[in-house]
Amino acid sequence: MLFAVFLVGVFCFSAHCEMDNSKLVQRAEVRIFRIQGKTVAEAHAELLRLHGGAALSLSTMHHWFLKFAAGLRDISVKKTGGCLTKLTAAKLAELRNLLDEDNTMCIHVLARRTGLSLQTVHHALRNKLKLTKRPAKWVPHTLSDQQKQCRVDMARDLLHRFRRAPTLQDRVVTGDDSWFWCYEPKMKRSTNAWLRSNEHRPQKVSKDHYVYKVMLIVFWNAQGIIHKEFVPDGKGVDRHVYLRTMRELREKLRRRRPQLWRRQSFWLHHDGALAHCADIVVNFLQANNTKILPHPPYSPDLAPSDFFLFAHLKKNMRGIVFNSVDELKQRVDFEIGQIAQWEYAHAMRESWSRRLQQCVDHEGRYLEN
Repeated sequence: MLFAVFLVGVFCFSAHCEMDNSKLVQRAEVRIFRIQGKTVAEAHAELLRLHGGAALSLSTMHHWFLKFAAGLRDISVKKTGGCLTKLTAAKLAELRNLLDEDNTMCIHVLARRTGLSLQTVHHALRNKLKLTKRPAKWVPHTLSDQQKQCRVDMARDLLHRFRRAPTLQDRVVTGDDSWFWCYEPKMKRSTNAWLRSNEHRPQKVSKDHYVYKVMLIVFWNAQGIIHKEFVPDGKGVDRHVYLRTMRELREKLRRRRPQLWRRQSFWLHHDGALAHCADIVVNFLQANNTKILPHPPYSPDLAPSDFFLFAHLKKNMRGIVFNSVDELKQRVDFEIGQIAQWEYAHAMRESWSRRLQQCVDHEGRYLEN
């Protein structure tokens, strides 16, 4: 009697869904068999006797045994893959609530939690909720409102200078220093999250690196590299190292950019690192009448060396293991040699101005890389 009543309920439900009645009946039977204490093999043998070649497979039987053991009561749960399933307002709201709780859920988890197919979930996320999945971005600093405003003000100042003197960007000599490691892992997408078009990406901190490393100092302009050097013995850049670099840069400018040197028309651009602002460095630059372009603090996203040169070099070297510092240096030199002159010019004239304008438009927030 219990079995007959249960089957009546199953058939009533099946009239309102697009599932195969035979499978619904067999699931109901599987549930009854489990209640009766049968094993998976025994239940499968019984289904074969009742339904012949149309019986559920042994693996499917095992799947439903586990489902019912976990407390599942609804035998009409839809598959999470394959064709589109009906997307109701309630299901859409359920999707939205799940993402409000955790917006890093993948489509497979969302499909399993809602009972929708993968295609339906994807359709709902893209076309109904207007979401795209994007990775978290690394930021160098948590900016205060005052620092954001400082970035905006200095970006506007630089844009004004560039518009007032169209050739200024060709006369800028910019540079910076950066660590290069014997192994940089490839970027992962495990931090992807579903976001609306007006939402900002979550942030993540940088990962630990391998022990072997070398510091590269490089200065360049729209024509290409002017000076580069590796700091020996894995040391960083202090005021004495940077002062020596400034002396070498002036000599390289005299030999490699004679037109800028003769007219003393170049502008030096670097960030506000401690070594760059040390008294002995500032006094040396002032004594040689070196003109300095301002740069906002905590703003590697607005420094051409960071958003163009170093990013370009490191992107091509990710995932490669270098067995020695010398091998690493050789690869850095090789990658620098692969950059065409027009790329330096484009970064200096176009990309820099575009990023400065984006900084103003985004009210000083860090830019996407």
